[in-house]
Amino acid sequence: MLLTQFFDKVEANGLITGVDIDLEKDTLTVQDGIFFTIIPIDKIYDQPWSILERVILGTLNADAILEHVTRVVGYVSRVSNWNKSKISELRDRHNGDYTIPTLAKE
Repeated sequence: MLLTQFFDKVEANGLITGVDIDLEKDTLTVQDGIFFTIIPIDKIYDQPWSILERVILGTLNADAILEHVTRVVGYVSRVSNWNKSKISELRDRHNGDYTIPTLAKE
């Protein structure tokens, strides 16, 4: 897949929220709202969109191809060694409502 095709597919997918390019490391960082997925640019040429999309969205385990990372309490952490319940906890945390409720005046 060409990079232009990859960017077109990312734009068409409503779940992917951002892509950053790091030319020094030859990687793309793709964010789906929960995870940051670091993709070596050469892997984009090697893999079809159907595989890349599933890995980016976390529905396909492809640790040999890509690396998922997340930021928890200011620290970036790889999630490839996390178990299913820890990843589920991360997804639940992301979907939570963390607003501070206002107190009604009496």
